[in-house]
Amino acid sequence: MQQNSNSTVMNSEQDNPTESTQPDEDSPEIESKSQRKRNAHQITAFAGTLVGMRPKMLASLPIDPPVLDAIKHCAEIKAHGARKRQLHYVSKLLREMDNIEEVKRLVENPELKAVKAKKENPHTIFRDQLLHDFAEHIDDLRENYPTVDLQQVRQLVRNAKKEATSKASESEVTIKITKTKAAKSLLRLLIESQ
Repeated sequence: MQQNSNSTVMNSEQDNPTESTQPDEDSPEIESKSQRKRNAHQITAFAGTLVGMRPKMLASLPIDPPVLDAIKHCAEIKAHGARKRQLHYVSKLLREMDNIEEVKRLVENPELKAVKAKKENPHTIFRDQLLHDFAEHIDDLRENYPTVDLQQVRQLVRNAKKEATSKASESEVTIKITKTKAAKSLLRLLIESQ
């Protein structure tokens, strides 16, 4: 008899849910355990994407310095288990960030990637102008790069043109003048003398 009275009490509690189990309009939605796991896996995958990025791209993102350090540390780790632990630590730090959605938007937006790819270094643009017509841009060279040796620049331009024409005649394929060793040396010289 006692069992019946207990079971009826339990049934009556199940039939009449209390106020605490009903969602209020003021309280935030409660995520299920499955949804929390899905979110955690998404953030871990995003952390893996961040770990695989170049340091310059990471530096351009609005990420807190401790998180950046953890990402760089994870990229350096080669052991699988240790890397996985560090990746989960990076995920934890990302979940604690306030601007995670902004960072995701910046990383995943293909338009921003295309804009960044199109942006060229001003030294590269100037080097290409020098390779195209050295005499026309010599005054700009003197003004923008006062410490550079003009004779050395002139020689590198000459060598780049010579190298490009000799490679084109050898393989019957037109090589870009900017891909030559002399053009790369010229770019290095311009960057260092700025």
